[in-house]
Amino acid sequence: MNTESAAEVAVLRSYASLSYNNYSTHLSVILFEQTLIQARMPFDVIFDDHLKDLSKYKVLVLANVESLSNEQLDLIRDYVKAGGGLVATDETSAYDQWRRRRPSYGLADIFGIDPAKAPCEKTVRSVYGKGRVVYIPKIIPSVEPRDDVDGRWRMRYRIIDNRYWHLPKNWKELVDAVEWTGQDLSLKVEAPLTVTAEFRRQEQPSRLLIHLINYNLKNQVDYINVTLREPKGKRVETIAILSPDDDAEKEEKIPFIAQKGEVKFRIPKLKIYAISVIELR
Repeated sequence: MNTESAAEVAVLRSYASLSYNNYSTHLSVILFEQTLIQARMPFDVIFDDHLKDLSKYKVLVLANVESLSNEQLDLIRDYVKAGGGLVATDETSAYDQWRRRRPSYGLADIFGIDPAKAPCEKTVRSVYGKGRVVYIPKIIPSVEPRDDVDGRWRMRYRIIDNRYWHLPKNWKELVDAVEWTGQDLSLKVEAPLTVTAEFRRQEQPSRLLIHLINYNLKNQVDYINVTLREPKGKRVETIAILSPDDDAEKEEKIPFIAQKGEVKFRIPKLKIYAISVIELR
């Protein structure tokens, strides 16, 4: 309650891209989000109007956002030029807002390559203004969706349900791209892939909250290392762990090391759910 997201990564769900292509664009954004979830990289889902102000984010993810207007392209360029990070995949910017194919990719100038004119098979990193850009040619599914058949109409179609929500084969490449373009994200949680994290901010009282869930119900996770960058103008005063797993009334204070604006601490154990409460001053 009374909190807001402290995520520094934004994933764009583009109306045009997801409306005019009902398969590959959906698969790409689902797999990128799955990667961020399991890599414990908190993110916000944003929509077209949010492109007008991306100042709160360090990284913008365009997962096969193939249909973008000229106005949207300019907003993205301005964001990167001012120091924002951009990770784009597949056919991002290959079409305009009506899904008419462009002669060149709309963001080719900041990708450092134009896949419309020269096939790209390897990840490309570049610098544009004050920002960093990574273009990844393809998100590779580990489980390719199969055709389903509607017996009434003899129609083949594909449903991208949770049978296919698995980490893509090149998920580590996606994580590396976000880390490189983000240039020191504020939160890093070292834990198994079954652990997820959500990062929240509260003004009154001034504190940060890290929600942790372990989806492997059979195995407790021991020693989760957390690295946190202190917000500008703030210092960490105390860190406590709250969890209903053992005793709902118990609050465990834990030690931390603060140095040059960075705080490191270790969460002793995680059975299912816990909140790390970081009090600021």
